[in-house]
Amino acid sequence: MRDCIIGSSLECIEMSEASLYEKVVFAGTFDHLHEGHKHLLRTAIRLGRKVAIGLTSDTMLEHKSKRHLVQSYKERHAELQEFLKTECDITRYSIFPIDTKEGGADVMENLDALIVSDEISVVQNAFEINEKRSENGFRRFHIIVVPRVRTSDGRPLSSSRIRDGEEFESGSLVY
Repeated sequence: MRDCIIGSSLECIEMSEASLYEKVVFAGTFDHLHEGHKHLLRTAIRLGRKVAIGLTSDTMLEHKSKRHLVQSYKERHAELQEFLKTECDITRYSIFPIDTKEGGADVMENLDALIVSDEISVVQNAFEINEKRSENGFRRFHIIVVPRVRTSDGRPLSSSRIRDGEEFESGSLVY
């Protein structure tokens, strides 16, 4: 069984009208919710009947650089929930706080797939979580790698760039 599926667009990973997986998980900080986050979330919604979303806690962000510019958990949760309400039925997703890089995925039952961006450290972490799942007696999940949305300069759209004051026209984003 393959651990990793790589798609260059939603069309590449959308194999049927029905969801491919019963339960998928995706995690992140979701600071200044932007089109890159939304792209990954839409992918998770298309692939999973149920979507569990780990939201980085304020505690986990205590040592993050420029922490004072990062929105609070409450603000990020509210923005995330508002977006999700426009994309799918509220019964299809759950949002939970995470305090570790595993975010509970190493012990989550009935997990079919983990959605991650193509950032190397994120993909590596997904493989490490899968290894821990195996060690903990849980079945391994598929890892769905989704390329990050890029800006006109070819660099990934990111919350860090938004916190640094960069602005991006939605028409100039590359999916």
